[in-house]
Amino acid sequence: MKRLRKMLPALLILTPLLFSPAAAEEFSASFKGTDIQEFINTVSKNLNKTVIIDPSVRGTITVRSYDMLNEEQYYQFFLSVLDVYGFAVINMNNGVLKVVRAKDAKTSAVPVASAAAPGEGDEVVTRVVPLTNVAARDLAPLLRQLNDNAGAGSVVHYEPSNVLLMTGRAAVIKRLLTIVERVDNAGDRSVVTVPLSWASAAEVVKLVTELNKDTSKSALPGSMVANVVADERTNAVLVSGEPTRASASSP
Repeated sequence: MKRLRKMLPALLILTPLLFSPAAAEEFSASFKGTDIQEFINTVSKNLNKTVIIDPSVRGTITVRSYDMLNEEQYYQFFLSVLDVYGFAVINMNNGVLKVVRAKDAKTSAVPVASAAAPGEGDEVVTRVVPLTNVAARDLAPLLRQLNDNAGAGSVVHYEPSNVLLMTGRAAVIKRLLTIVERVDNAGDRSVVTVPLSWASAAEVVKLVTELNKDTSKSALPGSMVANVVADERTNAVLVSGEPTRASASSP
């Protein structure tokens, strides 16, 4: 009994240690004049990842961090270093990482991101963005100026569906997406009533509809074209759409 009492304090000290979760592994992030392939192999070993290196990936790197990094921070550090030196990492569906030149990344099997899985930091992703109130072909040139087109970035549009296909670093794509959402934000639609005295409302609507067909051929979204309806009872034309377009379409 006395022996048990003597052991009790030691057991109380050891119990939290036995049942506490294992400390997360941390990594040093300091490299000086290191061959880039050696750097990649070191990260591959530390993260237990299979990495395929394109033969064009060459050079030396120097980077210094005074902090120890956890696994996620270390991976993002890896992506950022390669970005600075003109390379990119493609995360394949089978979990294998492929290191290529940044300018070649946009034509590789880049993961398609979504709102639920947007990617993070310097990961290279592709995002499909449908537009409602703005023509994709008009917005694409602006976005290209804000993306890294010389590297992993790319912005193309598909007119039939009025969508943007944006490829680049996840952080950059997130910023571009914010811009797209603000630009594409639907304006207030208004209805203008235009009473007619000397013309038939039905005939005027028919004429305006024919004129709008030319607009539809330019692949504008339907929401950007004003709608016109004849009210034969009052012989008036009702025009609905964005304020400026509704006014422009008024007879």
